[in-house]
Amino acid sequence: MANCVCKRFHLLCVIPALVAAHEVLAQDAGGGVPSDAPNPSVTLRMENSDAVFTVAGDEPPIVYRWSTGAATATNAFGDISAIVDGNRRVNYTTGRGPDWTEPATPVGREFSRDGDSARLTLSYKLASGPVVLQLRAHVEHRSLALDITADQPRLKAVELGTWKSGQGTIIPVPYNPFDTVYLPAERLFASAYFDWLKSDASTLDGRVIRYDALTNGTRNTVSERLILTVSGTFANVLPNSGATRSRYFDRVAGRLVLDITSGQPAFAPIEARLRTLQRAGLGNCIVILHNWQREGYDNALPSVLPPRASSGGADGLLRISNVVREAGCEFALHENYIDYYPNSDGFDPDDVALRSDGQREKAWFNTANNVQSYAARPRSFTKLAKSIAPLIRDQMRSTASYLDVNSSVVPWRRADMDAREPLAGKFRSFVEGTRELLAFLQETYRGPVLGEGHNHFFWTGAVDGVPAELTIGYKGEVPVAPLLVDFDLQKMHPFQVNAGMGYYFRYNFAPVVHEELPMETDEHTRDIYRTQEIAFGHAAYRSGSGWYDVRLYTQEAALAQPVTAAYAAQQAKDITYRVDGRWAPVEDAIARSQLSTVRVAYADGLVVTANTGADDVGDEHGRILPAGGWSAVGAGIEAYSAMRNGQRIDFAQTKDSVYADPRGLPGNWTMEGDGTAERVDFGPLTTTGQTWIRCENQAWTFRTYAKRGFVDIDVSETALARPIRLVDTLTEVTLPIGEAREGRWSAHLVSGRAYRTEMADASACRT
Repeated sequence: MANCVCKRFHLLCVIPALVAAHEVLAQDAGGGVPSDAPNPSVTLRMENSDAVFTVAGDEPPIVYRWSTGAATATNAFGDISAIVDGNRRVNYTTGRGPDWTEPATPVGREFSRDGDSARLTLSYKLASGPVVLQLRAHVEHRSLALDITADQPRLKAVELGTWKSGQGTIIPVPYNPFDTVYLPAERLFASAYFDWLKSDASTLDGRVIRYDALTNGTRNTVSERLILTVSGTFANVLPNSGATRSRYFDRVAGRLVLDITSGQPAFAPIEARLRTLQRAGLGNCIVILHNWQREGYDNALPSVLPPRASSGGADGLLRISNVVREAGCEFALHENYIDYYPNSDGFDPDDVALRSDGQREKAWFNTANNVQSYAARPRSFTKLAKSIAPLIRDQMRSTASYLDVNSSVVPWRRADMDAREPLAGKFRSFVEGTRELLAFLQETYRGPVLGEGHNHFFWTGAVDGVPAELTIGYKGEVPVAPLLVDFDLQKMHPFQVNAGMGYYFRYNFAPVVHEELPMETDEHTRDIYRTQEIAFGHAAYRSGSGWYDVRLYTQEAALAQPVTAAYAAQQAKDITYRVDGRWAPVEDAIARSQLSTVRVAYADGLVVTANTGADDVGDEHGRILPAGGWSAVGAGIEAYSAMRNGQRIDFAQTKDSVYADPRGLPGNWTMEGDGTAERVDFGPLTTTGQTWIRCENQAWTFRTYAKRGFVDIDVSETALARPIRLVDTLTEVTLPIGEAREGRWSAHLVSGRAYRTEMADASACRT
């Protein structure tokens, strides 16, 4: 169970999460190196105590200078500077020196060239014996990599340096776990971080990489890589994950995630509500059910079977599974193999990770029954899952899985300090244990594994997707987070299918955890959420205490899902921002702090425009996009949520669906006025309420909703020919259809009913 309160726009907030695994292997150069391009031409020149690397290629040349003679007590490894294009300079201070386990006296220093690298060798005298610390600088792609190693396990910590104060400011980049600095005077971007894929450390605490004591008092020997990158191009300084596309990417792409997070304990109401949604068009989705475990949520884990008897037991949960699969959806149950409870079946203390003092590492505390869980050893994750997951699959017929915790946390969330363990004291054990677990779950279910979101960048491609909770802002601040989408679209979108913007309660302005407020009650908050979801390229998502609301489900499935399905497997090719009335590159948007309106062009021709700013913005087709407004045009789709004549309207059309909703019309979503209203013209049809026309089961089906109880429609025969019959699917009663006039036909539809058409040309609908 994740729990974290982040400071405003803080990029390194840590919350527990779910780690995914599969074929995601680190590149030899380290997955964190920003550039995907081939290594450029690099020359190295040694100048006394300086190493000068000149990087040439298609981009402006960069000169990295490592001045080891500038070392001081607070800048132990010297200064590093980077000069871009001959005159734009940025300086980096390497930070305080090594923190030894005992007093150390420097006794030797050697600076030399080693092929294409520069090597600084520092010798120290300690009471326990001599230690040699070595730093090796070389260029990887367009980054300067500084490898730090020691020959003895006598180092407690190494501090990450800083870009010198006064030169730049940190940019809040959604989902990027490392600081990205903008230097306005030089028009440069810079980043510096330890490569988490090449670390032997226990943890990263702020800017300090730590090597904590094992249970026997020893420590691991330091081995780290610091990556520094400077560029005039924003994308060039963003870290890579070293990922490949997730194993079940194609099974997730295009689906809507229905995330049942509410505390409803009884299975029968959930089944009934799912059947209601099924009649309303539920399909092509992934249903995640969180609260179902034998002893209740977050208790006795990982022992979850049989399903909670008081809620309906195995039979009740299986009926839910059947409904979900009948609808053509994936079914996933919440699993947890990291929070190990002492009241679980066969609890084995040997499966618990240890702290340095030999005590058990604590995990989640269940306040409901005062039970303290412990952190399972990373090597035990899969062991525990092997006794549970196959039974869930066989008994509940799950086709997918939701893994709690692992992918929402940073890799250094936990390290088992037990000296007997092969990877004792290294957070790499958590990485490897989680990846093994996720691969096992994917294999077990022969289907996708989704997990908790937040720090999911580190697990890109290993997990098939997450509810994509933002990493900047918290609760009420999330809706006003910058719409800076480049990192997400370039570094994660190609490799896994993330959904929504995370749990609804993060969008509460008040410090109260009620999922129905305001996402279930405030239209504007829902619009902001959906606009962010679409701008960041995420999948359609429904959750909260009102997950079963038919109209809100329809709005997400009919309006957003066609768009999210269109870009799911597409690469973003061009991203621009509205800056001073023009579309400009991200570099200009960051410089001007105008990051609330973005336009994304995808490889297949789809263009998405999204606005979360206070001012209305026009898209290239003349639509007016208010705060929380967007449009998506191209690749066989036209969709928008926009303003027309002072009224909010929604529309989406593809080859097999049309959705139209004149939101503010009297008697539609509210009962203002006497319930009568003029039809609003959307082109293919005019309507007085929420209307969804979709090709399903080889027939066009109409669903309409309005508070007044009925919806009047006119349909253009160029969009859909007049049916022979329009049949109520519940009663099989034929509905009267108005005669076609001036190329349009009309009908008076009862709200909440589904109507099946019988057409003269049956070939018009083939799904």
